[in-house]
Order: sequence, then C-alpha cells, then structure tokens
Amino acid sequence: QQNQVVPLSELEKIKKINDVNIKAMQAQINIVKNELRNEMQTSIQALMSNQTNELKNMMTSFFQMNTTSTLGSGSLPSNTIANPRGELKAITTRSGLVLDGPSVPMPPPFINLEEDERVEKTLTDPEHGEFTIKVPPLLV
Repeated sequence: QQNQVVPLSELEKIKKINDVNIKAMQAQINIVKNELRNEMQTSIQALMSNQTNELKNMMTSFFQMNTTSTLGSGSLPSNTIANPRGELKAITTRSGLVLDGPSVPMPPPFINLEEDERVEKTLTDPEHGEFTIKVPPLLV
C-alpha cells in the first residue's frame, strides 16, 4: 500500500462527477416517489369508489326491502261476520286468540228516543278513563 499523490484537478473532476451522479439519483428518487404517490392515489380512489358503490347498492337494497314490506300496509283481509243483534261479545284474532269485547250498551227497546227522559252522567273508571252514559232520572 503506497500513498498515491493525486493532483487537485483530478479530485475536482471526481467531485463534479459525484455531484452529477447524486443529482441524477435524486431526480430518479423524486420520479419514483411521484409514481408511487400517483399509484397510491389511484388505488385509494378506486377503493373509495368501490366502497361508495357498495354502500349505494346496500342502501338501495335496504330501501327496496323497506318499500316492499310497507306496500301491503293497508287493511288486513278478514272474514267479518255480521252480528245481527249489534252486540259485541268477543274478537277472534287470526291466530285464534279470543279477546273479550267491550260492553256496548244498547238502549232498551221500550225507550222512545224522541221522549227520552234519561240524563247524561259522566263516570270515571280507573281502567277506561272518563266516559258519559245516559241514566234514568232519579225517582223522587
């Protein structure tokens, strides 16, 4: 190993070549960075677009199901049987459950509605609230 003496002009040439190479490498690094950035942006935009489309499809499907389920929300089909006496005794549901009906007072047939002497009286029931009925006048 011998020490070599290199003239100063040679060192300056090497330094200039290294500077040029470093600038070229930095330019290549910047090009690669930009390409990667563009690819990532394109990929992210594609993913976002796909997710947006999936979300739109899910929402559309949901609203179609919701609309379909509410389309038939009218009156239910029934086989109503007329009650000839006008008395409500019970209600039978489609499942077969029988519910007691409310008592509907019918005026006695002997009361003449034009000469009805009954008076209205308001009653309060804890279960049914306040209601008004006609009662015969008090006998004095």
